[in-house]
Amino acid sequence: MIYNDLIVNNKIFNQLRNNYKNNKIQNSYIFHGQEGVGKEAHAIEFFALINCKDPLNNLTACKECNSCIKLLSLRHELLRIILPLPRNKTINRNDSALKALNEKQIQTLTNEFNIKGRDPYYKIRLDKANTILINSIKEIKNNIQLSIPNNKFRLHLILDAEKLCFPKAESANALLKILEEPAENNFFILIVSDLSKILDTIKSRSTPIFFSPITHEKHYKYLIDKKIDIKNAEIISKLSFGNISHS
Repeated sequence: MIYNDLIVNNKIFNQLRNNYKNNKIQNSYIFHGQEGVGKEAHAIEFFALINCKDPLNNLTACKECNSCIKLLSLRHELLRIILPLPRNKTINRNDSALKALNEKQIQTLTNEFNIKGRDPYYKIRLDKANTILINSIKEIKNNIQLSIPNNKFRLHLILDAEKLCFPKAESANALLKILEEPAENNFFILIVSDLSKILDTIKSRSTPIFFSPITHEKHYKYLIDKKIDIKNAEIISKLSFGNISHS
């Protein structure tokens, strides 16, 4: 496993393992459920398994091959992370989405990725990042044309995918066109807290997987393992309502 302290949802990860084992990886998944339950981390673990050079006997990533090592800082050439971005600069529709950021924001984003590579429950945040830019979706269209090594897969991981439709559905409609013509060995995972904000046409072309809240007992054990004292662990695990990012 890439993450040492991920509380694995065994039902979901077994489903993903079976997709991998039976060569039935879906073109698009929607991981939905409240924040802080490890949706992004399960997506990264699935990607790690698919591209691992030497998976373990229990069908998890080895964490030691070159592919796994690059994932520890989320700097894998076959992992594309799309997320809401602020628009501080006026950019053309065909520009890279990163051109909308200033140097300080790019550095912040790099730091956020580094932290997320270590912490499965960390929430990547950028100030005033309210929408997924159309430029990000256009980049997907360009990236899926790039070659991929044999038996490897490129993952397009879309965080806060509800914001594909905010303030307009332009980015969502552009993504839909890509999903309608799936490219070989490319797949998508949309991370969603509110499934109702995703276009029905995107949902119909995706496999939805629901992540339930972390139980009080599992959250409590997670905190104890993190050396949180017993009294605080009891309080935090009860007040977080299954959202570990509140810990």
